[in-house]
Amino acid sequence: MPSPRLKAYLHLQLKLENHLDMTAQSMESNNKFSLVKEAYPLEEARELLMSLLTGTTRFYSLNNLRTWERTGEKDQTSEKRVKELIKLRENILEMLNGVEEKDLSIEINAEVKVTAKSK
Repeated sequence: MPSPRLKAYLHLQLKLENHLDMTAQSMESNNKFSLVKEAYPLEEARELLMSLLTGTTRFYSLNNLRTWERTGEKDQTSEKRVKELIKLRENILEMLNGVEEKDLSIEINAEVKVTAKSK
């Protein structure tokens, strides 16, 4: 006869597995999210886009650092992505700097698609 503690653990594990299954199923059916969907004045658009890029770049840089601390090797995927994001930042800034009329609004639509995949 299993102990009450083991029963509770098994029950919790089953609930977690069911939750993960349900989460994966719901992600398959509803996996697109609108992160940003508005028009902004030029300076606000610049600030928003730079903030999104800075946060994403920071994530990949920290991921690379964590990998290096654990293994002594660089994370090639993260390193490559950081370079791509830096180039993207330059391109966006160049585009926004080319907008001469300060009273124009900049429409930004940022959609995130999330898909659960097996490892």
